[in-house]
Amino acid sequence: KLSNVIQDPSFLREVLSYEIARQYMPASQANYGNVYVNDQLLGLYSNVEAVNGDFISDNFGSNNNPFFKCNPEELDFDGGNSNLEELPGADSLDYLALYEMRSEQGLEDLIECIDVLNNNVENVEQVLNVDQVLWMHAFNYVLVNFDSYVGYAQNYYLYQDDLGRFNLILWDLNMSFASFRFTDASEYFEGFTIDEAKTIDPLTHFNTISIYPRPLMRNLFDNETLRKMYLAHIRTIVEENFSNGNYVERSEELRAVIDVA
Repeated sequence: KLSNVIQDPSFLREVLSYEIARQYMPASQANYGNVYVNDQLLGLYSNVEAVNGDFISDNFGSNNNPFFKCNPEELDFDGGNSNLEELPGADSLDYLALYEMRSEQGLEDLIECIDVLNNNVENVEQVLNVDQVLWMHAFNYVLVNFDSYVGYAQNYYLYQDDLGRFNLILWDLNMSFASFRFTDASEYFEGFTIDEAKTIDPLTHFNTISIYPRPLMRNLFDNETLRKMYLAHIRTIVEENFSNGNYVERSEELRAVIDVA
């Protein structure tokens, strides 16, 4: 997938973010390409591996289980979007506007997962790879990647592995590093500044009120053990990529590759 790198004049956000993410969870490969059409150079693009059957096979060893792209058909800036709440109701077809099916079956499995997450969270690890979810939340907060589940509950995929657990897969990281500065947590519902982004509470969705339900965060963070695991994952990402200066060094290496283009 070619990306026009919108709102990222550095051209670094997407490639660097995916490199960091792949250390902790299945995530797309990403690099750069000079794009030509009829021998005419259009320019430099970010090039990101599609989350498709090949990606699923490479990372999960199968690709015929329930698979969804979690982006609403029409993003509602005043709504829940693909937030895994029970809002659509009992009719399974109502979910399809929020969760695009990429498999031939599996909608009932998704609805069961949503039901357990919202109503029987003590058994959620039977239907959801919880540790991977905590890594995703940690990644999104450390990199201030809020054009995600955190902000408007979008830009991720769900794949059910052979153990019957749904796995979340990141997507669309071009607005990481606080290029996107909105979240539905009440304290920052109108947006936050760059200075606020540097100190934003990684438990904002637990310590304050979410305007719209965020069960994938609030219901998991309510468990003290899971909350501590999440904070430990944050510490790991910070120590292995940021406090040691690795992200600066890698950014300069990437910049050297693309500067001429």
